[in-house]
Amino acid sequence: MKLAFYIFMLYALCGVIYYPSQYSLFSFFLIFFSTLPFLIVGTTTSDKLYKNYNNVKPILYWGVIIIGFVNLGIIANNSGAGFMDIFSFDGLKSIALKSTIIRYEEDTSANSGNPILLAFTLWLIYRIGSLEKKTKWTLKVIPFIPLLMYTLLTTEKWPTFLGILFYLTGIIASNNSKTFLNILRSKIKYGVLIILLMILSLSFRGYDGGVEESIGIIFHYLFAQYNSLGVWLLNNIYYSDWFLGKLTFIGPLSFFGIIERDAGVFSESLMIYNKESNIYTAFRYIIQDFSIIGPFIINSLFSIFYLVFINLKKFKISGVIKIFIIFCALLSTNTTPFVHNSVMLGVVLCLISDYNLSLIHI
Repeated sequence: MKLAFYIFMLYALCGVIYYPSQYSLFSFFLIFFSTLPFLIVGTTTSDKLYKNYNNVKPILYWGVIIIGFVNLGIIANNSGAGFMDIFSFDGLKSIALKSTIIRYEEDTSANSGNPILLAFTLWLIYRIGSLEKKTKWTLKVIPFIPLLMYTLLTTEKWPTFLGILFYLTGIIASNNSKTFLNILRSKIKYGVLIILLMILSLSFRGYDGGVEESIGIIFHYLFAQYNSLGVWLLNNIYYSDWFLGKLTFIGPLSFFGIIERDAGVFSESLMIYNKESNIYTAFRYIIQDFSIIGPFIINSLFSIFYLVFINLKKFKISGVIKIFIIFCALLSTNTTPFVHNSVMLGVVLCLISDYNLSLIHI
């Protein structure tokens, strides 16, 4: 649980460094207070049991890979192209341009593929991460291919960001902190490839800025929202018209037609370094739903449940809680696990598949 606290705080610290202001600093201290229960529980418990992951069966592995490519076909079809067009450079560029028009000019997410199919791809990447030390290099790379092509076809940074987070969570789930950091250091070189992919995706969208500006857009996407959160908080410090879960759980609520949602959830944007941002981190969803102390209360409840199950030696349940909190921490720079249905289903698939696994001591 301490690792979850450190992830929350690392994001917030990067937000302060990216855009130093009283607003980003206010967000930093709010997040520190809200996530402090995880540090306290992590300091007072010593949970060294980890899930014993087995290799994914070949039929399931390749089945999910096929599902990923089916999703690419859906994206191509939504853009008026054929499946084979995704395998040519001109086809990729044409689909990406049409996807950009659909999302930004027609203001719809109809180009974004099927969220259920995307969830299965994310689950497989999580499992590959959990088997990092047991899986051949080629079998680690292949599940990322549909996801990276998804990013190129839609020009969305989000799918690749999710793939990285699910992969990291898988590594965390099956390794202690020291091993995780060693694995992370060995993967840093792949960050260059991810940045190049993002730059290519931006060029497909019609962006003609240089490499430095493209990297700036990536950092803006990850960290500008901590200033935005602070601005929103200080301008709404006495906000009391709580939504009671309508934002935190907007994904399933909109899926079942209970409420309607806009493509970006929040319509108001702020200018940061002359770039717009309408992302406000996971904390705005929870605060606007349950008040400014809502995150602290919710995190305290999760910490208490975690501690209770540890003391009862119900390690399978405590392990699931821990992985869920890691997911929440890694996603927190952008959203909660229940805002996007693909993310929600992907997380649920990971937790269900984890529950019945045996435990080992590391």
